[in-house]
Formats: sequence, C-alpha cells, structure tokens
Amino acid sequence: EVGGGWIESSSGNLALSLAVAGNLYGAERVESVVDDTVSPAVERALRLFGTTVIKHPTGRDAIPRSAYTAGRAHEEGLFY
Repeated sequence: EVGGGWIESSSGNLALSLAVAGNLYGAERVESVVDDTVSPAVERALRLFGTTVIKHPTGRDAIPRSAYTAGRAHEEGLFY
C-alpha cells in the first residue's frame, strides 16, 4: 500500500494510469488537474476510476497548469 494521495497535471494516459494504480495500491485519493477544455469522454474515464478532476483555466492570463499542480501538491501533502 502506498497511502497518501497522488496528483497529476495531465489528462492523458499517465493520469488514467495513475488512477488505476492508485486504486490497486491503496492511494487515499488521486487528483488530475486538466485544462478546462478537456473532452467529456476523458473526464468520464478519469472519474470512472475514482479520480477527482480539477479543471484548470486555459488562456494567457492563467498560471501554468504544472505550477498550479505543484502548489496544490505542496499545500495538500500529495505526491506529485
């Protein structure tokens, strides 16, 4: 068991893989920070495996998704 929580700044294969692995290895929670333009199908697939999906705004005034994710990992004590 790994315990704790995991967070990933991705909406692709890595986030989905972490969602599955998190369930298998006992992560308390798995979060995926995705662009607010992510397709509904990808969002449903992530939620299917219990992932908390956090939509991050896109656009030139938005902070980079990876910076937001790193900050959240630090604040929440999540593995990033």
